[in-house]
Amino acid sequence: MTTGNCDSTLNPACSTMKKVPPAFRLGCVLAMCALPAVAIGQSLNLDDFERLDPGTLPELHRSWIEEEVFAIVTDTEREVFLRLDSPARRDDFIQRFWDARDPSPGTPRNEYREQHYERFQYVVDNLGRKAVGDGWRTDMGRIYVLLGKPQSVNRLPNTSQAVPIEVWFYNVDPAYGTPPFFYLIFFKDRGVGEYRLYSPAIDGPEKLLNQVGQSEMNSGGGAGGPGGMSRATTTEQGAIAALRRIDPELGNAAASLVPGDAAGGMVSPLRSEMVLSRIFDIPERLMPQAPWAYRVLAGDAEASVRFETLPLQSVANVLIDPTGLPFVHFATRTLGNELNLNNYEDDYYVTFEVTSAIRDGDLRVLLDRPTRTLQASLDEEAARRLRGGPVEYIERMPILEGSYFLDIMIENNLTRRFARSTFDLRVPNLRGARVDAAAPVLALETAFIEQDYDPFADQYPYQVGTRVLIPAVGGPVANNAAVDLYWQIYVPEERVEPVIVRVAINNAEGAVLIDRRLRLAIVSRGPLGLLEAAPKLDLNGFPPGDYRVVASIEDEPTLRFEMPLRVVAAEDFIRPFVHAVREPPADGVEDDLARARQMRTAGLTDQAATLLGEILRREPDNDAAFELQVDLLTDAGRFNDLAELIRPRLVAAPNAPDLLLQMGAIQAELGEHYDAIRYYERALLAGSAETTEVLNALGSEYFADEDTGRARELFERSLELDPEQPQIRRVLEELLGSSG
Repeated sequence: MTTGNCDSTLNPACSTMKKVPPAFRLGCVLAMCALPAVAIGQSLNLDDFERLDPGTLPELHRSWIEEEVFAIVTDTEREVFLRLDSPARRDDFIQRFWDARDPSPGTPRNEYREQHYERFQYVVDNLGRKAVGDGWRTDMGRIYVLLGKPQSVNRLPNTSQAVPIEVWFYNVDPAYGTPPFFYLIFFKDRGVGEYRLYSPAIDGPEKLLNQVGQSEMNSGGGAGGPGGMSRATTTEQGAIAALRRIDPELGNAAASLVPGDAAGGMVSPLRSEMVLSRIFDIPERLMPQAPWAYRVLAGDAEASVRFETLPLQSVANVLIDPTGLPFVHFATRTLGNELNLNNYEDDYYVTFEVTSAIRDGDLRVLLDRPTRTLQASLDEEAARRLRGGPVEYIERMPILEGSYFLDIMIENNLTRRFARSTFDLRVPNLRGARVDAAAPVLALETAFIEQDYDPFADQYPYQVGTRVLIPAVGGPVANNAAVDLYWQIYVPEERVEPVIVRVAINNAEGAVLIDRRLRLAIVSRGPLGLLEAAPKLDLNGFPPGDYRVVASIEDEPTLRFEMPLRVVAAEDFIRPFVHAVREPPADGVEDDLARARQMRTAGLTDQAATLLGEILRREPDNDAAFELQVDLLTDAGRFNDLAELIRPRLVAAPNAPDLLLQMGAIQAELGEHYDAIRYYERALLAGSAETTEVLNALGSEYFADEDTGRARELFERSLELDPEQPQIRRVLEELLGSSG
């Protein structure tokens, strides 16, 4: 898909975009594209390959598959690994296993692998049972390897009425398919042995109480419950009440693993079972297919080999838009003859692929722009210039306040040569008590837009207000020209002294060739508290060579930045061909949606919900904002707000299955089981697919409403559709097995 454009304002040689010609696409398919993963998997029958007993493997490989990756390997990957017939192929499998999960492919580090082994080592060292080093066998060990360190741990090892208990609270990436916030309880059964994972449906809250707690709970109970409730329901309520007296968080988590579920009332324990099931399905969800594994089994090499040999220079800068919103802008420069320059029916075009992503310190991807094939149409003269000089690609992405990593990759989509860059980013704090700044921009040139700044109009990357910068990306710059430095500096409101900026250019030997001191008066501070430094640095007469531009602020030692600069003789300078992707308005819906998604991933649920509320006030029919708001309000447990959000759409479309299912889920969360059943049944009558998820949800509500016969019918039907549901099977056997 072509998503970029080459803007003629930035580069007069560029013209409009057009689709890649069919002949070019066909050539790509025939020459380079890999065999689809599904085709490989379907062409191999695992039963045709002998399955080895893990105990017969060399210790290195046995321990890897049985211990080291036990929590993250998928069933398919495990089965393929046990059918490999040589140590060399198993070694190749292990390497590709980690490569498939690498969040920054093409770089020397594999952050996922490092993170996994840090978790695994912690489990080995700290969560073992009687045998030293076997913590990976425990429920705690498996969860820690899979999810990492909990956000908080509530340890209750010696209460008078409960067995030893730990309550772990998690905030995880929504991509895992679980609720973003949930509890997990580990307890010692009857107060002895190792901690094991608590199941609200199978264990029940009474099991968390010791004999003293159970006796005190039962002393006030009767044969029947109030309002005709069964004794089992009364016992469960009594146990929850007892646990809440011991510790409110423990009691609420024992009732439901989802915080705020049913506003503290009684809820069906089966919803918690769904949470547990989804947690243990995380490996399958993150790696639903493993085409590389089948290739190892078949003995095939990768169909498309990629080489990190594309010459590339990159820069990234955080800039605050006049609206007050931060963006990361980045630029990459490579040689035009390294890209795909072709002609079709006497028209020239250049194509290449770009991938970019923003990650936080926990490796969560806040914003991922998947691979985009970009193309620009050229005339013959522009094609000649591009072939003989550099190409500079620039782009902008919304970002939140904080510290992040930016990954950029540019690739020749025919030769598969690529290059990758990773940057540390920090968005300056515009509410702090000290002067703050991100790295300045070193610009090859600066242009100014004639019309007034419009925050609701499309913008260029590296645009701030009416100023548009073309980054120098380290050079080269002609020695009869100048470079522009642009620096945004935040100054707190209470500061009255001017800010002194120093800008210098040093040669390779460290000699200072330019040293400028800029005095920025506070009166020029803008409404966001920003000062702008924009000196022009004249390079006239500089000998060709490598230099360093150093920008610093007096009395602020942490605000010192160095940027490389290459100077060439004027006759050797070739102006880069600039390929700019026009960006949506800074204050527009598209970027607001991207920020809301970032907030959700970062756990800033309430902030994201507020932002989405603003979007929906502007565009009530925006389906993307509506769907994300549903997810966010669900995350936050704001079910009454969620019902108010959905109700107008349900009035307009009373037989919409998706809306009926959503209302059913809301009523279930509010503990209104009769209404939940009504909405779920209406959804099925309106044509909703009879999926295991719908059947299990409806069965859970019938169970909570004490209609065990109908609950059994629905769960049995669910198991007919998908027999591999151990949690549902356990529920049928242990909770419904004695029902008529």
